[in-house]
Amino acid sequence: MENQIVFTLAAIGLISLGLYFIFGKKKKKGSKRIAVEATVVDHVTVKRSCDQEHHGQTATVSTFPVYEYRFNGTDYRVQGSAGITVFSRNRCQIGSREILEISPDSPGQILTAAEQKGNTVMGFILAAFGLLTLVAALMAF
Repeated sequence: MENQIVFTLAAIGLISLGLYFIFGKKKKKGSKRIAVEATVVDHVTVKRSCDQEHHGQTATVSTFPVYEYRFNGTDYRVQGSAGITVFSRNRCQIGSREILEISPDSPGQILTAAEQKGNTVMGFILAAFGLLTLVAALMAF
């Protein structure tokens, strides 16, 4: 009985977190997002190493697009947080244009289509796992 309560609470938490990723992360509370057109002006390559596990060798290499856009007469240059993949290579070429979402309250913070898609996918995975956990907990009662 005690395990079922724990699993039920965990399921509710996973479902809530999934719904937050799907709906809540897209908009900050009290802040309306607007679309701006940005140009990819550069790429930044970040090498991450895990000294203990890889003895100082590079563990991962990620490349991120750098966007430039203008909002209210001010130019912004912002690095995206979604890395360039095989699927986004064409979209993220230097000189290509992309629609970003920004908040007028903090126009230096961007939300790209790739980040929105990643949030939605992660949300559905968490919610689905939460639903499966909830079904398993209820069947055990």
